[in-house]
Amino acid sequence: MPCGGEKTRIRHYPPGEFILRQGDEVSRVCILLKGSTKHFVITPNGVYYLIYVSSPGDLLGELEVFHHFPVKHNIQALTDCETLEIDGEDFIRWLAEGKDFALFCFRHITSKVYQS
Repeated sequence: MPCGGEKTRIRHYPPGEFILRQGDEVSRVCILLKGSTKHFVITPNGVYYLIYVSSPGDLLGELEVFHHFPVKHNIQALTDCETLEIDGEDFIRWLAEGKDFALFCFRHITSKVYQS
């Protein structure tokens, strides 16, 4: 749905680098183009919980941007990763204006819910 003027960029993350950190405020949504990431939390008493492993095509940070929530869990590159980062306001506008983009996002989110 890009129409020009949007704030998007391709970004690379080596293994081990954080893409999003638990508790941070975010203003972007990432589409994972290459690689895999792990989504996890560490409780205040130090317990580690693996939540999800993402793969290319997955959205990262969409719920946080849509609802203005802080990041719920850490997202860290497991392998060499490449993302398309989309400004949060552009992401919301694309959802409103683009049926195909909105359907892609809906499928992704419902798939995440089904797998959890």
